[in-house]
Parts: sequence; structure tokens; C-alpha cells
Amino acid sequence: NGLRQVLLNLICNAIRHTPAGGSIRVSVKSRRQGSGVSAMVEVRDTGCGIPPNAVNQVFDAGFSTSGDTPGLGLAVCKRLMIQHGGAIHVSSRVNYGSTFQLEFPTI
Repeated sequence: NGLRQVLLNLICNAIRHTPAGGSIRVSVKSRRQGSGVSAMVEVRDTGCGIPPNAVNQVFDAGFSTSGDTPGLGLAVCKRLMIQHGGAIHVSSRVNYGSTFQLEFPTI
């Protein structure tokens, strides 16, 4: 349920920040690491993007670029990923969109 919540939050954020005619893509990749394989889930959008000075704060509880939300969603996502032994990363360009990567542990 926790991982479902993470994906739902990322997809809802992408929908909220992507204008009509934009795109949102969810993909899954595997990657060899040493003797194991890790999985990466990527949520990519062509939305408004995150300003460079805010990228490092998006996972902080209470931080919101728009002020329209309480700023808890991405903080919860990060906590859930850590609890599951994974990690969450973001890259973004203003006016081009954002990419959130969920990295799951090697099996």
C-alpha cells in the first residue's frame, strides 16, 4: 500500500503540474548492480518544472512551490521509499518538466 501511495502521489503531482496537451510517462527499468538487479520506476512529465533553487527542498515536509498544498506528499514519498529500502530522486527543468525516479533495492 505504501508504494502504491508513492506512485499515486507522483502521478497526481504530474497531472496537476502538466498543462493540457502535455505528457506523463511512467516506466520501469532494471539495472545490474554487482551480482544483483535493481529496479527503477520513473515518472516523467512535461509540466512546468521545479525552479533550480527549490529542487533540493521538494522532499522537505511543509515545502510547496505553489502554496496550494500543505507540502507533505513528497516528504511522505521519501519516507516510504526509505522504509522499503529504496530511494527517490528528482531532476527538473523549468518549462520542460520533471522526472522522479524510484530506486528499489538490489535483489
